[in-house]
Amino acid sequence: FSRGMVNYVTDPQRPPRMTPVRIYHCVPHSMMDFRGRPAEPDFFVDIGTVLEEKTRLLECHNTQRDWLDASQGMGSFTGAMHELCRTIGRASGRFPMAEAFFRHSHIGFCPPEFDPLTRWLSKEVVAMPGPENGCAGRPRLHDSI
Repeated sequence: FSRGMVNYVTDPQRPPRMTPVRIYHCVPHSMMDFRGRPAEPDFFVDIGTVLEEKTRLLECHNTQRDWLDASQGMGSFTGAMHELCRTIGRASGRFPMAEAFFRHSHIGFCPPEFDPLTRWLSKEVVAMPGPENGCAGRPRLHDSI
């Protein structure tokens, strides 16, 4: 229902897109969800092959670097990013360096099984174990710190 709502003006006028949309959220730097609880991602992505490029591109963000240093005392935000990726990698149980993601609720956006990111990156993805695949409980990301 929500992806088809017309709630903006376009010029020229365009019809709403009704194709499936899956929204993903990256685990925040704090590794806590919006309620302050430990983050429990749905899946991990191996970033080992792109880490150098990611670091180089992140270093181009002067305003981000300056803001993080001033607001959070983060003198080396690329160093902090590497440490976070190492921590998330340990939590994956498979990758030395990784990022973790949550799937936004499918309701109003796509069928529940629509998951293009994990399909496209199938060799670089490991899902968090959970009841849906025979595990009694999910390990917490914070257990890897």
